[in-house]
Amino acid sequence: MIESLTSGLAGFDPTQPVLVAASDLPMLTRDALDEVIDAVIARNADVAYSCLERRYHDARFANVPHTWARLREGQLCGGGVTAIKPRALPQLAQLLDSLGAARKAPLRLASILGWDIVPQFVLGRLSVASAEARATRILGAPAAAIQCTHPEIAINVDRVSDVALAEMLLAR
Repeated sequence: MIESLTSGLAGFDPTQPVLVAASDLPMLTRDALDEVIDAVIARNADVAYSCLERRYHDARFANVPHTWARLREGQLCGGGVTAIKPRALPQLAQLLDSLGAARKAPLRLASILGWDIVPQFVLGRLSVASAEARATRILGAPAAAIQCTHPEIAINVDRVSDVALAEMLLAR
């Protein structure tokens, strides 16, 4: 993944955010992207990661499974859209392999932020702001969670069985 990002971000202004979207987001809409873009501009982080609160997901796609992390603000899952300022890529590269390997295991993700974060996470007391602050410290660059209200940001196709589900959702 880091080689693709490095190649894809080459030539962009290192101080301007570049939107990076996963290729397996069949429901992604312009409204969802506009929400992320507006938040990225407002937050001015070097790395911004989209996430979705469960209540928004369940209101439209309750039968679509996700891996949920329980934080102080509620249950959240990761989205498939990120914004990266190319200048942050060297620091981010060190984390990407670990983050990718742990993406379906919230406790492992919490441990990447540090073992002192794990008890807060396990008890549901970790706040988004605390996770952002720790990610900022680890990266040495401003990091932000972009909390979206459009569930399309997190409907992805990870397994063969997801293809039929995506086709059914798109047919609606």
